[in-house]
Amino acid sequence: TANSLHPGVVATNIMRNTNFRGGGAGWETPAQGAATSCYLASNPKLARVTGQYFADCNPADQSDYQKDPAMAARLWQVSTEITRQYLA
Repeated sequence: TANSLHPGVVATNIMRNTNFRGGGAGWETPAQGAATSCYLASNPKLARVTGQYFADCNPADQSDYQKDPAMAARLWQVSTEITRQYLA
């Protein structure tokens, strides 16, 4: 299966070398940010669910970009070009 997700805005050190100083109220902990990834990877009820978008461990509405077949085809093309050397 292939699904996508939004982990939320996670308070990690990933931004430590930038000028951005966000964080605080409304930010997810790293464990909360990982929850949807773990849910999608391990829940047997999702074994046949594919092509969906999840947020906070729930199916979520997809944007117009996510539903655009031309955009999906272009993403697939670019992704295969970028990863081809690693998959050969």
